[in-house]
Amino acid sequence: MDAFEAVYNADIAQALRPMRATWHELEASLRWLAELGEQVTAEQIMAAHHQRYALARAFDALLGVRNVLLTPTLNMLPPGPGVRTGPGEIDREALAMLEDEMAGAANTMHFNMSAHPAISVPMGHDPAGVPMGLQIVAPRWGDAFAFGLAVYRDWE
Repeated sequence: MDAFEAVYNADIAQALRPMRATWHELEASLRWLAELGEQVTAEQIMAAHHQRYALARAFDALLGVRNVLLTPTLNMLPPGPGVRTGPGEIDREALAMLEDEMAGAANTMHFNMSAHPAISVPMGHDPAGVPMGLQIVAPRWGDAFAFGLAVYRDWE
């Protein structure tokens, strides 16, 4: 998760750098991520990329060319509508929500880092009727394989 956050936040900061003078107008949570990204060092980025490559090799070995991995999309029930912060300072409630969502999305982070294709399909509802997802992860370059499984049948 630390490696993902270093890469993700640094990417956000880099993408938003041309607009740096207007960051005060951004939603507080996005500005917070960009500001964290500005603090990521070259050493942290290099370490994150080494972890990324090791993770990719591990999933390559696990999946080979014909296997898929099925996981819940989230590691928790969906968090609901969340907290909208708008411009200004990020409040503790919004910060806690963001941290919870990052931890809950750990399954998706792995495949964003390893570059393995993953797709989420509906897999029923929680007791409150909120949709839940099943993530299908395919071997590297197996995008059509993952997509084909996702549309093969109605997963609900």
